[in-house]
Amino acid sequence: RRHTRSLVPSRGLGDVYKRQRLQLERSLRLRGGISWKPAPDAPSTLYDAGGAQIGHLLYVVCGYQSIDAASDDIFVFDMRLERWVDTIHTPAYLAHSHCAVASDGERFLYMASGQIGAQCGPATRTAYSYDTVEARWHQLPPVPHERYASVMELWRGRLHFIGGAESDRWTPTASHWSLGVSDGVATETEWREETPIPVAGMHRASAIVGDRLFVLGGQQGDFQAIPGDPNCMCTGATQETYLDCCFRLDDPGAAWRRIADMPVAASHCDFAAVVSGDRIMLLGGQVYKDPEDFYLRLSDAIQSYSVQDNRWEVVGHLPYRLKIPVVGCWDERLFVTTGQRGKGNGDMPAEITASTWTASLPAAPARNL
Repeated sequence: RRHTRSLVPSRGLGDVYKRQRLQLERSLRLRGGISWKPAPDAPSTLYDAGGAQIGHLLYVVCGYQSIDAASDDIFVFDMRLERWVDTIHTPAYLAHSHCAVASDGERFLYMASGQIGAQCGPATRTAYSYDTVEARWHQLPPVPHERYASVMELWRGRLHFIGGAESDRWTPTASHWSLGVSDGVATETEWREETPIPVAGMHRASAIVGDRLFVLGGQQGDFQAIPGDPNCMCTGATQETYLDCCFRLDDPGAAWRRIADMPVAASHCDFAAVVSGDRIMLLGGQVYKDPEDFYLRLSDAIQSYSVQDNRWEVVGHLPYRLKIPVVGCWDERLFVTTGQRGKGNGDMPAEITASTWTASLPAAPARNL
């Protein structure tokens, strides 16, 4: 839609300026200085989708469409053009949610384990790669055990698959496995054991910065299938603990190092981390579950970690409270799509969304000298 500029008499410029200034001050006060604007909605509402970025393209992998339905497509968003440009159909046994997803940033996507079906369906061990240039799938060796909501990064020629929940969907694990890959194909027949992460957990975020591997936040405990229910209907009457602890691995054979704790303990930020320079920004997430009434609370905080200073800061806020979005960054712009948003102005979960938003990257906090 094209807009024409209206001419304002000079005597009214003072009022216009005051109104704009008040609007700007309100924006700064409410959103921490971030001016968000809507982008085209995703082709479907999605929640617990996977995500990865290759160049200016953001890949949103499957996910719940509702608690009773799951997608088996990958939707592709062009951050340069700000529009959805492709739909990729996935293999029959790829997980529909809670899948670990990584990329080489140039051509190949990697996906491993996760949940089959809707509600609290069973987990799978399957692993795949996808060649985004030739539009070809390759099957990889299955992970050693079924997992929900693990993290995975491609680091020094190996996929590193860390943590998650065991096959009961509730028990957190500290396991860490790796698999050699090259050009989307496994160079080994099975995954090997690596140094476990010190604190078990699932629904974490991860990133590679300065050739080091970071794992952030997460939770212990999750929804489970009702025992004996053939339809795997979920029960939310389970306790959860939210983690503020974060870890760094400098070398695959080294010990994990604990780094500064997050200001806000958060989970369901699996694909909500973006890297800009030496900082990692973590967007939104789930921050609380009542131990008796089991109601949940979400966050809209953007938490920023400086690798150089080993320091966290809250640098802004999302347009609304949001858990498990897929996020990307291109040309100094931040993009956030899908997830489950908060109810109205409150922090309790509400509808699954297809909304996409963009904003300039938040400014880095001033360094301590």
